[in-house]
Amino acid sequence: MGAQGRDADRAAELEAVLKLEPQSARLAKELVVNGARARRWAGVLWAAPVAIFIDPADAEVHDAWARALAPPASPPPPPAELAAPPLPEAGPLPPR
Repeated sequence: MGAQGRDADRAAELEAVLKLEPQSARLAKELVVNGARARRWAGVLWAAPVAIFIDPADAEVHDAWARALAPPASPPPPPAELAAPPLPEAGPLPPR
């Protein structure tokens, strides 16, 4: 758990540095590739366009961005409080 927390801290710092220095291809690619490996899709979605603007031919960045944009394999079930209430039993129709 400790290493994952350090990786998340490093990703946050890399994102802050990339905001200050948006022309650093090394930082942008590192943030995208490491974010994709750790499945931190929000960071990938933010940094991938920056990395692609700097180096549009980098296939690894395009791959990570596509994976971040793809929907998950199976959507998580909705929380119980958001579930639709059961439908009432259908009774006979009123006469016309």
